[in-house]
Amino acid sequence: MVAAHPPSVNAAARSPTKPIADARAREPGPAIVALVTLTMDVAIFQAWAIAVGGLSSLGAALIVLLLLNREAGPGSAFAFAGGYLCGYVTIGMLVVFVGAELIEGRQSDGPSLAGSIVVLVLGLLLLALALKRRRSPTSDEPLGFLAKLDDFRPPKALAMGVLIPALNVKNLAIFLPAAAVLAAAKLEPLTAALAVISTAVVFAGGLLLPLLIYLLVPGRAASWLGAMRRWIEANSSKVAAVILPIIACLLLIKGSRGLWLLYGP
Repeated sequence: MVAAHPPSVNAAARSPTKPIADARAREPGPAIVALVTLTMDVAIFQAWAIAVGGLSSLGAALIVLLLLNREAGPGSAFAFAGGYLCGYVTIGMLVVFVGAELIEGRQSDGPSLAGSIVVLVLGLLLLALALKRRRSPTSDEPLGFLAKLDDFRPPKALAMGVLIPALNVKNLAIFLPAAAVLAAAKLEPLTAALAVISTAVVFAGGLLLPLLIYLLVPGRAASWLGAMRRWIEANSSKVAAVILPIIACLLLIKGSRGLWLLYGP
């Protein structure tokens, strides 16, 4: 008499860890989670909104336009833009990953005294710059300096692009609060890094746009970039006179709100 075989045991029953492994395999990776957070986090949208103030710095865009128009080719323009963008990414990374405790008091749930005072002072600085521009509108860059761009080669343009973010007080007064918002958001490291890069891209959008036009529509680039240059030369002061007070008011409101939450009734 043949012995009956025992009923086959379900593979999942023999391996109880398999459903757990399958569930883990279906979980999105850290890059996907970071990208989703990037498009949903309110703090990141606030940082982008502040970074739009970088459009008021049309002097950098004018430098790119002039470098693109040289007979030596566009290499210096791309080098300058790359250095400019990397400069602000570096500043943003330092604020988010090194200076978070000082800027926004990351250890607490609310705003810090130091962070609120810094944002308030930067708002007052931008407001003073806006009033100064309104009373005596001037170009962002001296004409003598722009005339020397013909001698710029890519290494020199790259170095200048890296240095400008650290030396331009007006731009720092706009970009630092945007980075401070990200520092206070307690984002995961990958999400925070992507947020800093995207905020720097928004901030530098004014000088990145001519490069995109040059690459995407080369047939019309000459006429479009020429029109853009003429518009910037004629309206740079007007743009700054509009954008700077708006960003200044946003910073003053944010800094005052932080002080109110700390010391208000």
